[in-house]
Amino acid sequence: MGTLPEMYRIALSPFQAHSPGVQSVVRYLAPQGFVADQLCLIGTPTVIGPLATGLDPELRQLIGELAIVSAVDAHLPIVASAGLITDVLLRQRSWLFSPAAASLRPHLEGGEVILAINAMDHDQFVTAARLLLRHGSGSVLTEIFNWPTLPRGGSAGGK
Repeated sequence: MGTLPEMYRIALSPFQAHSPGVQSVVRYLAPQGFVADQLCLIGTPTVIGPLATGLDPELRQLIGELAIVSAVDAHLPIVASAGLITDVLLRQRSWLFSPAAASLRPHLEGGEVILAINAMDHDQFVTAARLLLRHGSGSVLTEIFNWPTLPRGGSAGGK
């Protein structure tokens, strides 16, 4: 994982698990300067697991290493691509289980996946949001926040 950003600009949208939408978005992002660490696929293990066999190589790396995302009020097991978005937004901030993300939970419960994109600047953020609106199966949610920069040797222990 590269340098950690000071500002996180994350756009998220649900996709039908077997639709070409996620693959279309990922194919378009690479030539625009996005890298794999900026993407995260979120879903249930029963939905994401079988996706590996039918995915393009660009997407296989998104589910090559999955992390368990847990929350006290979650009645559905959720996994996500291991990486920055999972560590900061989903684990430390528990955003997926907050009221702000309530509209995404029915999509996960219905067998859809969520693609999250962390934009490094405003232009990337606009590009990501437009692609998610065009190809996703629901609305686009955004979360923009600053993460405290830690001195060397420090650790991020949550909010």
